[in-house]
Amino acid sequence: MSTLLPVPQARPFEIPFRPDSIDSPTVLYGEGPVVILYPAAEGEQWVRVTFEGFDSLRVCRGEYLPYEELPGKYSAVYLVENSAWLRERHAYEAEHYRGSYEFGGDVDEMLTDFQHYLFKFHDQYVEVLARGVWFEASPQRFVLGSSPERHPLADLPESCTTERFTVEGITCQVRTDPRPLEELVKGARYCSQPLFHFALELEGRHTVSMSMVLRERRGELRSYCRGYFGNATASVPGIATLEQARRWVDPYIREVRERRRQMGK
Repeated sequence: MSTLLPVPQARPFEIPFRPDSIDSPTVLYGEGPVVILYPAAEGEQWVRVTFEGFDSLRVCRGEYLPYEELPGKYSAVYLVENSAWLRERHAYEAEHYRGSYEFGGDVDEMLTDFQHYLFKFHDQYVEVLARGVWFEASPQRFVLGSSPERHPLADLPESCTTERFTVEGITCQVRTDPRPLEELVKGARYCSQPLFHFALELEGRHTVSMSMVLRERRGELRSYCRGYFGNATASVPGIATLEQARRWVDPYIREVRERRRQMGK
């Protein structure tokens, strides 16, 4: 007996910069991150869209949404609920890579953390499966292939170091995002926002190994402790404190210390 699956539906997703109603976007896929570029409807602005945890991309011609549109405030971007495409991608990854997904990550995060984004332009639409999305605006066109000067998914620079602590003889920098907390909370609706980055000082190198980031999903704000490869190791409701983060950072540093002992360092 077959079970009927829920029908995919597109819910309007409020974004900071609406695309122009006539111009088509530029979609970059290949070397480097996936990027969507488009002129904004409001004033002389150019918008660059990047993604957190990108999985899949497809671009189709057409002026009409391929899914039933749910009521909501008008937007040129939608979140596709009950996405068959997302289920298909999860099934594929689970079948072939469950034991090796994203450097030891949990493949089922595709069903809990990923979104199906639908961008509607004048005569085409762009669909992306990803963990998050980020919008930047500039009065000038973005240079193709250029990197953002400051991006919430990039490592915080050493200049953001607010304190240091030592565990088992290893010193760790605490890099704190300097933006107002209200700005971080607002941005967390789109993609992970850094609260703290932890960089170990080893042999003159200062490498960010763990982070505590803020993310809102389905109206719930949580803080996630993420490892070097971006996999979440733990989470707490709301905005985490440094003391909470150290519950997971300190044991990690002890593991690093033990591995270095075994290597004779």
